[in-house]
Amino acid sequence: MKNIFCVFAFLIFISASLFAKPDTALIGRWVARDSAVITEIRFEKGGYITMIISGQTIGGKDYIYQNVTMDMTYDCYTIGNPHNIDITLTAHGSGQIVRRMAGIYEFVSPKQLRVKINISGTDRPGNFKTPVDEENDPVPILFDKAK
Repeated sequence: MKNIFCVFAFLIFISASLFAKPDTALIGRWVARDSAVITEIRFEKGGYITMIISGQTIGGKDYIYQNVTMDMTYDCYTIGNPHNIDITLTAHGSGQIVRRMAGIYEFVSPKQLRVKINISGTDRPGNFKTPVDEENDPVPILFDKAK
C-alpha cells in the first residue's frame, strides 16, 4: 500500500512539473498597445518576469523592495485556451512567498499577446469573453512583441 502511494505521489509530481513551466513563446519584451496599468512585460528564459506597472519597474531576478531581495518568476499552464500564468514573488534567504498573482493569456498572433493578470490577488481572471465590468476581473491588455 505504501509503495502504491509513493508511485501515485511521484506521478502527480512529474505531471505537474511537465505542465507548469515557462512558455518559450513568451520570452522577450512585450509592450502594451494602449495605455494600461501594466505598460511592459519582460519574460526571461530562466523563468523570471519583470513588469512596468504605473511607471515603476517591478520584479525580475534579485529585485529589491523595502531592503528585501526577491525574485519574481512565472509558470505557465499551456493546456487549454486561454493559457494560465502564475506569477510568484519569493524572498531570498527565507524562500518565503511574498505575493502570488494569477492570470490568463493567449496569443492573438506570434507578435501579439493578450493578457489579464490579477495584480491584487490570487483569483484567476475569467476568460477574455467575460465582460470587463464584472467585479474583480481585470481589463485585458494587448501587447506587441518589441524588437
